[in-house]
Amino acid sequence: MSNGTFLALAAAGVAVVASGIAGRGSLARKAKPFQWYYENGRMSPQVKDKANDKLRNVGMDGNGRFANVGAAVNVMWDVMGKHKLEIVSVSSAHRFEGKEGTTQLDVGWKDTDSPFNERTICDSVLHVSYHEVSTGKYEVVAYLS
Repeated sequence: MSNGTFLALAAAGVAVVASGIAGRGSLARKAKPFQWYYENGRMSPQVKDKANDKLRNVGMDGNGRFANVGAAVNVMWDVMGKHKLEIVSVSSAHRFEGKEGTTQLDVGWKDTDSPFNERTICDSVLHVSYHEVSTGKYEVVAYLS
């Protein structure tokens, strides 16, 4: 293929994308409503982004310091709740023993109508890593995968 042919094809591709025709084709993705994610046990990309932003803002990017891992887990619960999510794994102390470690916690959609109805999300987990940087000071990294 000559340079002229390649440039002509590239220009045509730019024109198609710029005109919006490419967005209307059969391969175009349609935004799904929140209800679809809820009913199908999936993580909405918008909710994941907002929750991860909030986790970073409260120090779960490794820049915050917590008296113990339990204090950090309490902050995670709070962030999850504000985004209609909850931790559905049993987050018992054995998951957070020692000076450092990593674990994954299952998350689900919070069902306010029936709090005992667990709606586990199958395509995302809360990944948690922690490290004791000094006595009584833990660095924690947490994010939704």
